Amino acid sequence: MDLSNAGEVERELLHAEATDAAAIIIDLSGLMFIDSTGIRLLISADARSRADSSRLSLTRPPAQVRRVLCIAGIDELLPFRD
Repeated sequence: MDLSNAGEVERELLHAEATDAAAIIIDLSGLMFIDSTGIRLLISADARSRADSSRLSLTRPPAQVRRVLCIAGIDELLPFRD
């Protein structure tokens, strides 16, 4: 998730948020790379979710992505589920 595809991911996420779905799950299990654009996207999605019933949850990413989230200091802030 980086500058090249974050716009598409965000459009899909905004579409899901506009529905009455009880839960929105972002599956990060297959994600191999994330940059600051992807991190910003996740933080923004989490903020919108907290303002709207906290419907968002994320699956745990692979180790290399989890490491980037740890370095960025947001690994404990995002709503991960097992």
